[in-house]
Amino acid sequence: MNVLKRVKAYGVGVLKRHPALRAQYRLWRTRQRTMLFRWNSRGAPDAGLIAFESFMGRSYAGSPRALYEAMLDDPRFADRRFVWSFRNPAHAQDFAALADPRTSIVRYRTGPYYQAFGRAAAWVSNSVIAAELSPRPGQTYVQTWHGTPLKRIGIDVVETTETAMNGKDEIDQRYRIEARKITRFLSAAPFTTRCFTSAFGVPEAKVDSLFLEAGNPRNDQLVNATDADVKAAREKLGIAPDKKVVLYAPTWRDDQHSSRSGYVYRQPLDLDALRRALGDDWVVLFRAHYLVTNSFDLAAHEGFVLDVSGVDEINEVCLASDLLVTDYSSIYFDYGLLDRPMIFFMYDLDRYENALRGFYLPVDSVPGPIVRTQDELVAALLDPARGPADGPRRQAMNAEMSPHDDGRVCERVLGVVLDDLEHSAERASASPRGTV
Repeated sequence: MNVLKRVKAYGVGVLKRHPALRAQYRLWRTRQRTMLFRWNSRGAPDAGLIAFESFMGRSYAGSPRALYEAMLDDPRFADRRFVWSFRNPAHAQDFAALADPRTSIVRYRTGPYYQAFGRAAAWVSNSVIAAELSPRPGQTYVQTWHGTPLKRIGIDVVETTETAMNGKDEIDQRYRIEARKITRFLSAAPFTTRCFTSAFGVPEAKVDSLFLEAGNPRNDQLVNATDADVKAAREKLGIAPDKKVVLYAPTWRDDQHSSRSGYVYRQPLDLDALRRALGDDWVVLFRAHYLVTNSFDLAAHEGFVLDVSGVDEINEVCLASDLLVTDYSSIYFDYGLLDRPMIFFMYDLDRYENALRGFYLPVDSVPGPIVRTQDELVAALLDPARGPADGPRRQAMNAEMSPHDDGRVCERVLGVVLDDLEHSAERASASPRGTV
């Protein structure tokens, strides 16, 4: 580790241990960045520009990606220009859609980034945006989020929750500030709207105008998938046609963190024992949460475990799999649309429910068996009746939690976005030029 990285790691460690100092540092840093954002926001918003971000610049994925690609193909957006932000702009070179001549790439939290978001008529994001960004008259902010929550988020997390760099009060403040910025909040169902209303502290008077219960744009890909799409997803990952494919997608833990890198994941599975139990007919796709920063050396398990954490679009690995193993991740609501078996490996259920997060639903409502040990997991994986037996529960979940995911969500959302852009332009014309 070089000197700069050592100094940074030491500083993060100090801030983690001292909340008061952390608050002062954040206040100073946010003011500095806000000044840069405002400097780059001079002049009227550009009515033809739309800015996108996925997971705070970490990837090209989710509903922002789905909406962007739908805009590229929609004649109603033919005269629009687009900008994507990435922490590493070179990442964009891996995706043909981002080479569209109407699209520009900017580095996250740089001058061009602030200029893009400062001038764009619309922002689209699937996570909390940078604290210094704040839309002004003439700008609309579409928050797509990244799934229907089982685990509590934002203001709703249990009082004992303390993440690596945020106490409960800091978490609450972050989500309340985010809620004040959003113009249009996409939601999958009334349940999701209630969760987001509570988690972001949305005033009751704003709920009807803020939320759009239209479904999840990213799920159009799952609903519309064909056998050819499934075959292509497996071939892209190099999976043989005769393999049984398990997608293991755990969420992150608030209490697993390294001052040098960020959130880490501690593997609860004995992969050697799992391979012996399942045999060579199986392949495990391991998908770490996007906040997890540690790398995984799976060379010893080559041919059995494939790390797909670096695949931007999780839909691709969902399509390639035969069943899902997860814990408290929202992925299971989306995976249910494929009507494939699911197993819930909740080895730390008591701690997660009572000390870390808590849940919006009774945990036994999940549409699959809950297992706590590796032996129980193996037994569930090898049970041939697991899929058909849970079919009615998956279908009931889909009807309640994903009633609008019919393969045409993007089409509906784009119509609303166009209307919002027109109304934002009208509001801007009635406001002082350049107001921030």
